[in-house]
Amino acid sequence: MSTLIINGTSSSTVTVLAAAAYTTTQTSDIYHIDQASMVFIEVDVTAASGTSPTLDVYLQTELPDGTNYADIAAFTQITGVARRAMSFVSGGNSEYLVTTATLTAGTMRPHTLGKFCRIVAKIGGTNPSFTMSINLMGLVG
Repeated sequence: MSTLIINGTSSSTVTVLAAAAYTTTQTSDIYHIDQASMVFIEVDVTAASGTSPTLDVYLQTELPDGTNYADIAAFTQITGVARRAMSFVSGGNSEYLVTTATLTAGTMRPHTLGKFCRIVAKIGGTNPSFTMSINLMGLVG
């Protein structure tokens, strides 16, 4: 596999959300990934607070109308400190817990990546805060 050109720049990894404390839902920039055969997403939560804090992270692809996006993959809900990773490839999708190598159920649709994608980090709970970073890597080949 070779490095993907994301948004016109050859980069093995793109920072989707820089390490910081987030208290509201975050929607990433839109990434041009039409050459990708696989994307790898890493979510690293180093702190969580609030009453019943929840973090739901979605990979979305642009729909043919060029305006709307649809979920094509969702991480298992995160409620505390966690480091999770997901690889999205045609015919071989997987999600797994990085820190313990324990596989858990995630939701993925058998869908192509499309030309554009984005990441949504939906934060819920009462006064929630997640200190986290999200990285995206795309590969061709």
